[in-house]
Amino acid sequence: MVWDDFTSRLNCVACKLVTKSFLVFLDILNVLQAHYRR
Repeated sequence: MVWDDFTSRLNCVACKLVTKSFLVFLDILNVLQAHYRR
């Protein structure tokens, strides 16, 4: 069952990437909001 291990690891990496990009997206949103409030 090497394939299952591989796919689960891939899913983990994908989840981490999605979470990280989402956090970065939120950061950019905050910066833009602060910029437009001035």
